[in-house]
Formats: sequence, structure tokens, C-alpha cells
Amino acid sequence: MTHRIMLMADTHGRTDFAVEPTGLVIHAGDLTRLGDLDELEEQAKWLAWIPAERVVVIAGNHDLCFEKTPEEARAILDRYRITYLEDAGAEVLGYKIWGSPWSLECGYWAFMGDEAALAEKYAMIPDDIDILIAHGPPKGIGDRVWSGESVGSVALADAIARVKPRLTVHGHIHEDIGVRRHP
Repeated sequence: MTHRIMLMADTHGRTDFAVEPTGLVIHAGDLTRLGDLDELEEQAKWLAWIPAERVVVIAGNHDLCFEKTPEEARAILDRYRITYLEDAGAEVLGYKIWGSPWSLECGYWAFMGDEAALAEKYAMIPDDIDILIAHGPPKGIGDRVWSGESVGSVALADAIARVKPRLTVHGHIHEDIGVRRHP
């Protein structure tokens, strides 16, 4: 099983990215800027337009509509046949995928918690997944802010060490984007 996978996060409503045909699109949250349903609708239309076999998304801290009006937000994604994961898993194109929208507290946004709360959420991740999608980063990987401080979650790093997924996708920290390989 090999598919081309397009990874993204923190698009915040933007749709001006270059795209190519792919098997799977994974969006690791912050689809919107302010978290309203109209923004989500526009982002869902764009994601559905990408030439891909499947699209899987999670919410991020800006995606307030998934906390305030979850049924309506999920209905939008369902209309566009986009798989939404919120502390849940799905098998997509032969991959076992788990998605979690949580990140460490920083302001008054959606899906925020302290390390203890995140540890409870990440304890639900099964051991046999291939792909883990989380909005906030694990401690030490893609988690450096402008000051140089590492702001990732120890609980997520521990979960990744336990589960050992083939691929981990996250966003949230705009200053530390990129792809990293780990043994």
C-alpha cells in the first residue's frame, strides 16, 4: 500500500496553494481564521476540489465551530465527503488513522488543555495506527516559537513513543514548519 499523501495545516481559510493529484489529503487543523461556519464551508469546498481520492481533517484551536456548533460543522464536511476525526480513528485507503484536535493552552480558543488533560486524550490513541494527526506538536518536534522556546506537548511525545506511527502530522506552531524524519 503506497499512496501519495499531501500534508497541510493552518491554512486559516486560504485556498491559494499549489496542489497536485494525490491519493490522500491530510489537514491537521486550523482550517479557519475565526472559526465560523461560512469559513469552514469555503475551506471544505476547496479541499473537495483538490484532485484526491480521500480527504481527512481534524479541527484546530481556531476551528471554534467544531466546539460551538459541532453538528453543523460536521454536516458541512459530510456534504463534501471529507472525513473528520475528533479523538477518533478511521481506516482510509488502507491506513489506520487517528486524529485529535487538542493543543496546549494558549489563549481562549478551541480544544485547549493542560498536559494532564492532553494525556487523557492521547491515552485513547490505539497502538496499531499508521498515521497520527494532532493539531498541537509534540515536545521537541516542530514546536519552537520565535523566542526559541519549545512549546510542544510532553503527553503527545509520550503517546508517539508508545504508538510508533509510521507518520505523524501536526501544525499549530507557524514558526516551525517543515518535514522531519525520525528513526
